Amino acid sequence: MKQIRIFCRTAHTYGSHKNKTGFDTHNLRKEKLKPEHQNYIPDLSKNNVIYDRNGKTVSHNQLDQLVNLVKTDTQNKIKASKNGMSQDRAAELNLSRSKTKTKIRKWSEQPTNKLEMKFFSHLLLKIGNEKINAKQEIKKLSELGKIKRFNNKSQAIQDLEKANKLLDIKDNSGLSYKAISTEKLFKIPDQWNINVKPEDWNKIFFKYHKKYFSNFDKYYTAVHCDENPDNPHAHFRMSGFNRKSQSFDLPDYELNLIRRLYKKPDLFNNKKWSKLDTNEIKKFGEMYQTFMFAYLNKELNKLGYSVKAIKKTEQEIKKDQHIYSNKKIRQRNFNGVNKLNDKKAELVKVVLDNKKSAIQWNTKAKEQKSFFNKFQNKNSQIKIWLESKFENWFSGIVKFKKSGLEDDLLKPVNLHLELEEQKIEAGNLLKNEIEQYLSVEGSKTYHQQLNKRRTFKNTP
Repeated sequence: MKQIRIFCRTAHTYGSHKNKTGFDTHNLRKEKLKPEHQNYIPDLSKNNVIYDRNGKTVSHNQLDQLVNLVKTDTQNKIKASKNGMSQDRAAELNLSRSKTKTKIRKWSEQPTNKLEMKFFSHLLLKIGNEKINAKQEIKKLSELGKIKRFNNKSQAIQDLEKANKLLDIKDNSGLSYKAISTEKLFKIPDQWNINVKPEDWNKIFFKYHKKYFSNFDKYYTAVHCDENPDNPHAHFRMSGFNRKSQSFDLPDYELNLIRRLYKKPDLFNNKKWSKLDTNEIKKFGEMYQTFMFAYLNKELNKLGYSVKAIKKTEQEIKKDQHIYSNKKIRQRNFNGVNKLNDKKAELVKVVLDNKKSAIQWNTKAKEQKSFFNKFQNKNSQIKIWLESKFENWFSGIVKFKKSGLEDDLLKPVNLHLELEEQKIEAGNLLKNEIEQYLSVEGSKTYHQQLNKRRTFKNTP
């Protein structure tokens, strides 16, 4: 039996992603890329094989419809999770209710009118727990005598009633960090000379979904034959919406799946995915990879491929220069680039080999310029910070993104806190930049370190 290496990856599309069909336009070759940014051979894309959710092949003239199917289904499932509301409408109502709750709390603490304080204290307890009848509550308020700013307070109560719809939502938590959909990728590197047929990749994923993820709707399996025609690999796409729980709970589901498969129900103290720390996430990833390797080895051998996929050693991982999961699609230069014509291969090589090329730094400059524009109307203190320290903050984030080491966050986090100490709202803009620039796990680590340093600085 031949020992080989294999690449297994899970990648999620999160609620915070503006483009929720990015994987699909790439997988189905419907993205618009310049030739130098393509990591495949367009003339060979006609050989790609796409299987629908029922395991049947999809005609290439129907791929646009397939992208739209994923888009529409995603939108419908978001509405289903929000009791028929759009993601934007639910967010709008949550924000309105939060602002109104702040007002109610303030009125409940004013000592000028004890009856009014008692009224708003009771109303405060109802917010988010039971539906508000504005007509009844306003009538109660009016019976307390003369009320200052009565109209404003009446309007606040009416705003609370509008937010009653939120109580009908089973899961009213934000979707920004929820896995809206996911992609599973299996690829055997070219060097092992193993050619898995497209129909066999489809069988592997079809069974994989049926056995482990039947509560999640599958979308398609895309088998790419246009990167290296002699070595097809497969992308499997499915929704992150659990039909049984009626919520986007895929990471928690996968965590519980590993607990069940390893017979360790108390793994990580039975914490939810969002509560795992960096080391626990790493451990989970290793366990999940072991599970996927075992499954793939079993199925490949059933289909007649006499192979055994084994994990890379730590030394091999360190030597690997391709860190696939952190690269944009156009930067992946190990999938069939050698099959391109010499002229195009040379152009692609120039772009990919120069990691700090003008393209990258121009992109960075544009990002920084866009960021600066948000501060144009701020005071001179912010401008001074931006001019003298933003570059160091940004460089620190880039360093952490590459290393993944928490120690590399010390400098940017201290600069972040320095900006917050000026009592200006710019810190929130930095947080927004973090959520856009880093992965979900990286963003989570940044905020954890930020909170640690904030606590340290506030400790007497």
